[in-house]
Amino acid sequence: MKKISTEKHKEIMLEMLSEFNKFCQENDIKYSLIGGSLIGAIRHGGIIPWDDDIDIILMPEEYDKLFEKLNNNNFKYRVVGYFNTNDYYNTHIKIVDDSTIVFEGGLERNYGVFLDIFRFNYIPDNILKKTIYLFKYRFMFTIIHGFSPFAKNSKNIIKKMRNLYSKKQNKIKYIEKFDSYTKKNNNLKTKKVICNSIMSSLSTAIQETKNLQQYSTIKFDGIDAMIFKNYDVILTNSFGDYMTPPPEEQRIKKHDVNVYMK
Repeated sequence: MKKISTEKHKEIMLEMLSEFNKFCQENDIKYSLIGGSLIGAIRHGGIIPWDDDIDIILMPEEYDKLFEKLNNNNFKYRVVGYFNTNDYYNTHIKIVDDSTIVFEGGLERNYGVFLDIFRFNYIPDNILKKTIYLFKYRFMFTIIHGFSPFAKNSKNIIKKMRNLYSKKQNKIKYIEKFDSYTKKNNNLKTKKVICNSIMSSLSTAIQETKNLQQYSTIKFDGIDAMIFKNYDVILTNSFGDYMTPPPEEQRIKKHDVNVYMK
């Protein structure tokens, strides 16, 4: 195997995004860049120089359409999820390039260069149901964090108990249970939604449905990628002043990832 450069890694990701974008256009599927990728689109016109992945999100109905089309068409890239990959521990899916292989934290993963594909889930409008839903959502996701090979032993008693509990669970069945639970309101189309992978706080994962109804396109390193038209409200809600880059010492890769050509 030959290790590839950061520039080549980004080149492959952009090629994948271009193919994904084309696939969505051909099948009338709406998506949006999200998180750091959405910031990159607005602030840098492409991938943030120190970023190392591309994040995409879809509303529930668009996600279901995408999943169906990916399974029924000869798409160029492979879909990876908890349902078909033994060492996968995420609640969202990835689209991967099988000509490459990723090492994360020194461990070989069962996939190559990827795009992260997330789904919004509708949250109950009723205050009591919403509170219960979000509590269970967060609790289950915390247990899923314990499935990660990077969930190391900790002196923190809560994390230690979490890791012990996680080890006793059937990973695939538990993530399947989480997935089923978290999308149970998706036929209601309520006022707020939450991302199906909470990487920070609940507040940053939650958005108002009214801000996710319209789309526009933006140049993302030369690709006419889709974004939510109300991106400013969405990014301000999650990140505050997203147009000001972080201090130079914080401009580092989010993941300890090395990529090789097979």
